[in-house]
Amino acid sequence: MDLLDAKTILQVAYGLTLLSFAFRTISTLRILAILASLTTIYYCSVSAREMLWLPCLWNALFIAVNAGQLFYSRWQKNNTSLDPVETFLAKTVLENFPSSEVRSFTRIARGDHIPAGQRLIECGTKIEELYCLLSGEADISEKGVHITKFGPGKFLGEMSLLTKSSTRADVVAATDLRVLLWTHDSIDAWVAEDPLRLGLLQTALGRQVVEELLQQRVDTEEMRRVVA
Repeated sequence: MDLLDAKTILQVAYGLTLLSFAFRTISTLRILAILASLTTIYYCSVSAREMLWLPCLWNALFIAVNAGQLFYSRWQKNNTSLDPVETFLAKTVLENFPSSEVRSFTRIARGDHIPAGQRLIECGTKIEELYCLLSGEADISEKGVHITKFGPGKFLGEMSLLTKSSTRADVVAATDLRVLLWTHDSIDAWVAEDPLRLGLLQTALGRQVVEELLQQRVDTEEMRRVVA
């Protein structure tokens, strides 16, 4: 095989590796990583001018690890039945969590009902809770200016948990709310049992923060067009 074809195969391998990191779900990432490793092995054993044993061996190991984790995740999913609340969380805020971790994280939460008009979070204060909306809507405002409205499947107080800083907005129940509540202490204890849980939770919280920032940017651009 000529050098151009060999370079193309190697670029495909790198491209698949890069593409894998663009997906939220771990299973898709692992599948693409396996394909990238297979392509790399093909390049190292067939397309290269001489057999490259070391990259082949390492990529074979990567395939074995990722394939093993895929089978383990599938086994866990098939052997972990979720109740309606856990299923809701698995499809929304905890989408990146394995089923077993969805269950364990939900079990350290407590449910609560918030009447319409009650303030959940006050701007500029330190809070020790993370909320998730199960039903109802909450108004988000900053310095008296309404920013947005959150519905079911959204975290509240995620920035305070991520940054350990004071709150940056007021949150008031626009309707009667049904929520799950985690204390920061209970989350810290949950993470301490398995440090890998920290990455799962940071990914889930960080994704919502990014989505909020993108939505604010869209809203700002739309407002500018209206004013113009």
